[in-house]
This record gives sequence, C-alpha cells and structure tokens, in this order.
Amino acid sequence: MFSRVGIVLTVLAVSASAVRGQSQAEMDSLINAFLVHGHASSWTPLDLFTGCPSTLEPWQEYGFQRLASTHLTLLQEKDLAISWLFPLRRCHDPRLEQWFMDRYDAAMERGDFRRRDWLQMGLEREDSPRIRQYLWDLMSDPNRPRMARGTAWGLYFQRLSTDERLALFLEVFQTPHRFPQNAGVGAVQSLLQRSPVALMREVGELVRANAALANQYAFDEIVQASYRYTDLDTRRALADALEDGLAHTPGLTDRQRTRLEGSVRHLRQQDR
Repeated sequence: MFSRVGIVLTVLAVSASAVRGQSQAEMDSLINAFLVHGHASSWTPLDLFTGCPSTLEPWQEYGFQRLASTHLTLLQEKDLAISWLFPLRRCHDPRLEQWFMDRYDAAMERGDFRRRDWLQMGLEREDSPRIRQYLWDLMSDPNRPRMARGTAWGLYFQRLSTDERLALFLEVFQTPHRFPQNAGVGAVQSLLQRSPVALMREVGELVRANAALANQYAFDEIVQASYRYTDLDTRRALADALEDGLAHTPGLTDRQRTRLEGSVRHLRQQDR
C-alpha cells in the first residue's frame, strides 16, 4: 500500500514540476510541444503569466525569452499571439506589450498582413500608456509605411472619449502633414455621428481664420457627408465661415480657390 502511495506521489510531483517548468529542460520540452502541436498541446504559453506575476520566476523568464527570441513560422506566431491575448489584457505586463509592439512593427515593415491581423488584435484589446504612446509615435512618423500609420490612427482614435476625439481631430486638422493623409476621414464620420454641431462649429472657426486648411480630405468628407447628420442651417454656417476665410486668405491658387468655392455651394445645396 505504501509503495503505491509513494508511486502516486512521485508521479504527481513530476507532473507538477513539468507544469511549472522548473528546469530549462522541462521548459524546452513544453515549448517544443507547443511549437509542434499549437493549442492541441497540453501546455500553452499563457501559463507563463498565470496569476499576473509582477516578477517572473527564472523558469518563466526563460520560457518567455526563448519564445520571444525564436524565429516562428506563420502558424506558430499566430498560436503564440492568441495564447498571450488574455494575459496581455488582464496583466498589463510591459514584456507582453513590447512583444506585441515589436512583432507588429516587424510585420508592418515587411508588409506581412497575415501576421499583422492577429497581432493587431492585441493592440486593439489592451489599452495602456505604453501602447497609446506607441500608436501615437507610429501614426505621426512620416517615415513609417502609410498603411501602418493609418491603422495606428484608427486604433488610437477609438480609445478616446467624444471630447478627446474632437480635440485630437482639430489638432490634426491644423497640422495635417504630421499625420496620415487619410487620418481625418474616419474621424469625421465618427464625430458627425457623435458631436456634429460642435464639429461643424469648430471647423468653421478654423477655416474662417485660414481657408487653406480646407484643402484636405477631412474637410472634403465634412462637405460630402454632413448632410446626413446636420441641418441646412448648420451646413450654411460652415459655408459662410469658409467664404469669409476665402476673402481673407492670400496665397491660394486659382484651382484651390475654385475648388473651395464649389464646397461653399455644396454646403448651401446650391449645386445639388
């Protein structure tokens, strides 16, 4: 009887040790099985962050560093990213955040959109000062790929309250060359749905002071889409503001002035 109990306890101790991965050999065995079998394996890298430890034990640190530094196939990286989505959001661990940001950077630079999609899931689900700063730096860096900058803009913008969205949009509207060329278009749709009167009023004040600001895609979107969200008086008020701006803004080319005069007519429904 004692020998049977001893055998059972020994087996349980070995199993517990394997689950904890207390040696590099045990950790290697678990990682290798995961890399081969993915989520069909009896162990997944999620276990490295069970309990959201603030400091990783040596076996956890070894497991994380090995996975983070391994050249992964497309499927392996997908399995690893999915495994780490839950602890990324729950634990707010800077190591996991950095892994997702680094891999997302690499996928964007290579134009590898298949890898990008599931890494982007992590950036969508987790919100932290580090990730916000990463998205801000990415979207405002003119040397980064245009698509990556536009995606970063969308991920950043969706985290904000309505008032924060309007404040950011107005900053972008005044400094359009700092941001992706099409960044304001989606923002306009969002703000027209959430705060159309404030958007039209604030943009009106900007183009009244400088009509040249109306030469961007974001203003075109306001002109074309605002009829669905605002009344004619609100649209005519923006037309008046732009017309005032045109009268006092020097340096516009004939082509630009003609185009903006067309926007004035459209806002007043004179060319519809």
